[in-house]
Amino acid sequence: MMRSLLETPLAAPHSLGFGAMLLKLCGALALVILLILALAWLTRRAGWARPQAQDAPLLRVMQSQTLGQRERVVVLEVQDRWLLLGVTPGNVTLLSEIARQRDAAETRALPAGAFQQALRNALRKKGRAG
Repeated sequence: MMRSLLETPLAAPHSLGFGAMLLKLCGALALVILLILALAWLTRRAGWARPQAQDAPLLRVMQSQTLGQRERVVVLEVQDRWLLLGVTPGNVTLLSEIARQRDAAETRALPAGAFQQALRNALRKKGRAG
């Protein structure tokens, strides 16, 4: 006594309740978002997302000197100019503009005393120190 396929009751395709379908949908969405975040993290860690023009940066920190706990003076190179900046937690002030004098390799090798002397000279020209 075999029953034919037409006589056997089939499960309805929408037998899941609304809550169960919503839970499945949220789970799938969370999985896709986690996959995207994992791929973004992986590309950053592997270095694939870095820009290609690293050879010639537009802005370069040439020298930095700490003046207090949270104050410092920074020399930045922008194109063919050096900018002497005073940096505090709430403010960045342009102290002086200096024409480029040395190559970057020579500047990094300057001792701290030479930087301090250049800073004093720049501030005297600006009329801020005496």
